[in-house]
Amino acid sequence: MTSNTLSFTVVDEARFNKLPDETFLRWRANGWLPLVYCHLLSINTWPAQINQVQPVAETGTAT
Repeated sequence: MTSNTLSFTVVDEARFNKLPDETFLRWRANGWLPLVYCHLLSINTWPAQINQVQPVAETGTAT
């Protein structure tokens, strides 16, 4: 369900979408779904954030 990148655990959206109904309902009952959905929204912003940081790393100056 997750993959690890530099000790940071990321939810695999494709696997999350394939969760059995029983698991999904248990996660809902435990209140975990809002956290998962916020996480998925957040990781979709990473490419833009990385693009902002890369020019600084390459030139050594902020833009």
